Amino acid sequence: MVVSVDYRLAPETPYPGPIQDCYRGLHWMHHRAHELHIDPRRMAMYGSSAGGGLAAATALMVRDYGGPHLRLIMLNAPMLDDRNSSPSALNFADAPTWSRADNLRGWQAYLGNLWGSDTVMPYAVPGRASNLHGLPPVFITVGNIDVFRDECVEFASRLMRDGNDVELHVWPGVFHAAEQFSQAAIVKRMASENQAAMIRALSS
Repeated sequence: MVVSVDYRLAPETPYPGPIQDCYRGLHWMHHRAHELHIDPRRMAMYGSSAGGGLAAATALMVRDYGGPHLRLIMLNAPMLDDRNSSPSALNFADAPTWSRADNLRGWQAYLGNLWGSDTVMPYAVPGRASNLHGLPPVFITVGNIDVFRDECVEFASRLMRDGNDVELHVWPGVFHAAEQFSQAAIVKRMASENQAAMIRALSS
């Protein structure tokens, strides 16, 4: 059973609207588990790109507000940090599918008047969270020519530092959202690894 949250989009609805929608959607699924014929003890959350950032932020809200329990947080090339100052953000600034300029516009649209502030909440920018303790197991996958590469690696490292179970995959030669554009063997391997990780989490 897959529930896809049709969260409101920026700039028409900036933070906190989209993350509130994601959190409410997760609770809707949990509270209607019997009606949906799912086991509320075997739930996971997936997000890709901007949705990956929202999934990471939702995981922080789940921790802070006491549930629901999740077996896995799967983040596919998540958008985690609004500062855009990492080496990969600078080195791959002209990447064809998601450039540094695209990323800056995306964060400006999402954060609105908060963009550029040093006091942005972790629920808005999970890459800025100082406390990553107590999260469910996290699976992160990203390409090594993606503007998000270094912030994903940094986030994974900090998750491990704070005692979380983390699996990180950095795929050589893979660009942002490659699964939407390419049928290369390595892209198929990436999809297979993602699927296998989700199956393991939900069947254990």
